[in-house]
Amino acid sequence: MDHVRALRGASGDLDEICRVASGMLGPRTDLEVTLWVLDLDGEHLQVEARWPPRPRDAGPDVLIDVEGHGYGRLLAGGEPVRADARSLPVGWALDGAGDTLLVPLAVADRRPGVLVVSVPAGAPPLSDDEVAAASGLEERLALLVDHARLLIGARRSSVRQGILRRIGERALSPESLDGLEQLFVEDVRSAIDADAVIVYRALPDGVNAVVVAQVGFPAVARPGREFPLSPHTLAMIGADRDEVVAMDVDAAMYADTLAAAVGAAASCKVVLRPKGETPVMLAAGRRASRMFAGPDRRFLAAAAQLLTTAIELRSSQAKLRHEATADALTGLANRAMLYERLHAAITTADLTGEPVALVLADLDGFKLVNDSMGHTEGDRLLATVAARLASVVRPDDLVARLGGDEFAVVCSRTDERGAVAVAERSLEALGGAIALAHRRVAPRASVGVAVYEPDATRAEPTDVRAVATQLVQQADVAMYRAKAAGGSRVAVYDAVLDQQVRRRLAVEEGLRAALADGALTLAFQPIVDLASGRIRSMETLVRWFDDELGHVSPGEFVPIAEESDLVCDLDAWVLRHAAAQMVRWIAAGAQMERIGVNLSARNFAQPGLAARVSRILDEVGCPPGRVLVEITESLLTEGVGPAAVHELLAIGIDVAIDDFGAGFSSLAQLKRVPVRYLKIDRGFVAGLLTDPTDGAIIRSTLALARELGKRVVAEGVETPEQLRELGRLGCHLVQGYLLGRPSDGATAGRWLMQGLDTPLAELLAAAGHP
Repeated sequence: MDHVRALRGASGDLDEICRVASGMLGPRTDLEVTLWVLDLDGEHLQVEARWPPRPRDAGPDVLIDVEGHGYGRLLAGGEPVRADARSLPVGWALDGAGDTLLVPLAVADRRPGVLVVSVPAGAPPLSDDEVAAASGLEERLALLVDHARLLIGARRSSVRQGILRRIGERALSPESLDGLEQLFVEDVRSAIDADAVIVYRALPDGVNAVVVAQVGFPAVARPGREFPLSPHTLAMIGADRDEVVAMDVDAAMYADTLAAAVGAAASCKVVLRPKGETPVMLAAGRRASRMFAGPDRRFLAAAAQLLTTAIELRSSQAKLRHEATADALTGLANRAMLYERLHAAITTADLTGEPVALVLADLDGFKLVNDSMGHTEGDRLLATVAARLASVVRPDDLVARLGGDEFAVVCSRTDERGAVAVAERSLEALGGAIALAHRRVAPRASVGVAVYEPDATRAEPTDVRAVATQLVQQADVAMYRAKAAGGSRVAVYDAVLDQQVRRRLAVEEGLRAALADGALTLAFQPIVDLASGRIRSMETLVRWFDDELGHVSPGEFVPIAEESDLVCDLDAWVLRHAAAQMVRWIAAGAQMERIGVNLSARNFAQPGLAARVSRILDEVGCPPGRVLVEITESLLTEGVGPAAVHELLAIGIDVAIDDFGAGFSSLAQLKRVPVRYLKIDRGFVAGLLTDPTDGAIIRSTLALARELGKRVVAEGVETPEQLRELGRLGCHLVQGYLLGRPSDGATAGRWLMQGLDTPLAELLAAAGHP
């Protein structure tokens, strides 16, 4: 009765049940009692308790398959089975056991387990009383073991659910997931009682993998280790459906070539297929032949699903971080990342006392490439430039694209000398030509350098954001200095530079506002026919007065407009207002033939120039034949210039080559492109009476024009003597201060109606003209 009460008191504790059952078999001390308990899926038996307890180093318990080891036949018979341990299937009896009795336990329709009683090999066999006592425990133990296994199953399920919740919380955490895989494999090993767990990712080549995280492996299988995938794993990855595969295996089947380091004898594997990623394998192993049961497989499947979610979430977060800090076109860091790195570098500089440098590069002439060849080719150029810059900087430097054609390099722990070396390497790297569309382009850049020197004597903390902003501004100042000096060079920031570039930036900003507000004005300079003394045309010149900057000369703001994106807008503004003035003069009865306007090469690089010009003239009601467009002679030899000139001529607009002779003229192009006017550069006119070479150039130009049927305008006529000599040489169209300075529309209109303030006859007479 004491034993019965003890059994009842041991409800739920299999170890205690096993101990009490051993005492109920009699006084013999060499009996070994083992309780094999069926899992809740009814698939496997596992030793859950034994008496007396075995030492820890006696070897692991064994998990056996019901169908594979005869347990089904044992239950079907319903009777105890007695045999020598050596004749029983592997695993039923303990190593070294002799006479053994297997007593199936049954309660109602459930078969919760088996009581195994044995004696050591060589010991006296079990007596009939001991066999009867063991058999008599069947019903008493069945209910207790069934109750205990339900409790054990519930506890294990609860523990695993808790672990899954913990994994899920980590997987879905909005915070960094760094180290998640290592915590994951440790949790999985604990939950399913595995000896080793590993996560490894298939590489893009499809035949190799890399270790992501592991527990239970030696150091040789550290994360980052690459190894070939086994045929079994490759088959799982290529299968039509995913499933958790559990099996008895030799070492080569478990975790591919890494398994030998663990000596696994049973495995459980599942394939993870994160979206947008290569497959990932989760594998667990046990060194003893204990198959992974249904609960183990279900847990591993659930854990794998959570890990898949975590990988996808991390990939999405990484993509968002990359998109937030990377330039979409070039893959370089963007402006936000540049400032983030600058802030960190400045903070570090204050701690270490080492300077920080910023190198800022802006491509020279990029807009012309973009306009003439299209944005696709411009993007190709930018991507190539980005790759070349990234290839020559130091490993710790950060290369960024700030936008457009502007790039920057953050150089930590670098003084001015080191930064200039980085800048010069960058310029050298850009030097090779790039094949774009039908042309080869050699990119050039203007590069500015600025350096932050930490001040160890400062008491107050550094305003990192303000310093970073200032450093970018200073590098920008230096870059503009390099561009103003002709480009394709390096300039280092200094205070004098700052004043000059601030002026340039102020002019650019003011010009942009003036175009928007209509604050510009036009001036007109007459072109006079010496034969008749009449004004044949007016050249239009733009003027600008700013409340803060004062009078800004065209020599200052026009080059700035050329370098920026303003020149096409400026040209369009001048054309519109000049054409409108021409319409008013025609309506007033003026006999002037044409009004001349200058167009930048940028306009000719953009497709559809003739259409844009025609649209403006239509809007103001000016006939195209009343407009003369002045261009530089280089346009006839470069890019799309000749084709655009032909388009202008086709709609009735006359074209003049301005400053003829000052550049590199192509006489062949003068034959192919039928421009009507050549304007001799004022420099030759200035030396007409004093420099034989200048006189020879003017005579040659006039002779060439006569042969080609073109008209010549001499610019910069300032003295009666120059006027007389030009007339003697046969140049009948003249322009210059002697005849009339650039003046407003009212003054120019008066000249058209009433004649010049100083009649041409008086000017010629002053020069001794007969």
